[in-house]
Amino acid sequence: MEKFEINESGTLISYSNSDKIVESITVPDGVTGFSYNPFKGYTNLKKVILPDSMIYFHYCDFLNEDYPPRSTTVNSITYRGIVFNPHLDNAMYIHSVLEMIRDKDYSHVLKHELKFPVVLQIYFKDGDAVTEAYIKKNLRKFFDFLCGYSENSGHFMGLDLYGASRIDPIETLKKLLETGKFITKRNIKTYIKTADETGNSEFFDILSEYQDNL
Repeated sequence: MEKFEINESGTLISYSNSDKIVESITVPDGVTGFSYNPFKGYTNLKKVILPDSMIYFHYCDFLNEDYPPRSTTVNSITYRGIVFNPHLDNAMYIHSVLEMIRDKDYSHVLKHELKFPVVLQIYFKDGDAVTEAYIKKNLRKFFDFLCGYSENSGHFMGLDLYGASRIDPIETLKKLLETGKFITKRNIKTYIKTADETGNSEFFDILSEYQDNL
């Protein structure tokens, strides 16, 4: 039996479950934050779904392993419709990613493999001007990231290996092109050249076809 102990301010104080082999937890709506790692000890935990009501993330590191420090077994966290994978030793960045989703504040210093998939998901979900401006400002970095991961692994961070939501670089590039707001007549030759130089034939073909139709 699953039990969430929540105080009057909406803080999740503790979590318990008669089944110790818990792999997925959906935190109830109304929870605004956590006490220190209420899921500690549930070392099989892989997936956590957070409610939109959560606004405090200080204790969202999910430190459910004793060693190595700042590590987590959780490989799929969902918040406000956005899914990301903290990926083993990146637990210390979980609160920053969640704050970025909450505030659409992209000043957080994060590894590209954590930040870029989240930013792209936010844009495709909301299409807001702030996120669009950030992608435009850093378009070359986004493109190089997509281009490299498409050729080398097929998916961001190999998320398919860890059961988290996948973002396919090919489909992501197509979505960006469909908006007509990023890769244009003015800059498309630069990106075609990059795809050619990196040997990414899929990106090269997609961009070349897109250029023919501009």
